Amino acid sequence: MQDVKGETKILAADQKSYIPIPKVAVQMRVANVNVALPDSHPKITLEEILPPHRRLIIKTGAMEGISVSYAQNKIRHKRPLTHTLILDILANFSLCVDQIMITKVIGEVFLTELVISGPKGQKRIDARPSDALAIALYHTPEVPIMVSEEVLAALGY
Repeated sequence: MQDVKGETKILAADQKSYIPIPKVAVQMRVANVNVALPDSHPKITLEEILPPHRRLIIKTGAMEGISVSYAQNKIRHKRPLTHTLILDILANFSLCVDQIMITKVIGEVFLTELVISGPKGQKRIDARPSDALAIALYHTPEVPIMVSEEVLAALGY
């Protein structure tokens, strides 16, 4: 969506407000989580929502890959997993996850932030990409996943 100033915005997770998208970020979705043998580390593949549909691969640990896969497939457990617990805590304090931002990559480390808003305004919280992605996917509705153009230019294909 574009407003009068020509600024692109996305609908926030609260489904009532809009968040400006930096011109240097694009919205992506989790395309899949897989393990390509002989490598034992899961890979999370993000895909750009709009053309040219670039992809970004994030390597993660086994348990983190399972968590993101559970979230992608909306698998719920009898007892809360860490990511659903975090969402329950946020909701009970009237806080909302607006989006996640993968802002930078240093070597193989992706710097990621949860963008959270509430009565006291908006805050950015440092997070591992796998945790942020699981939170984004478990959230109802799903939270937008934004990736900086800088990261896509460095590692996207």
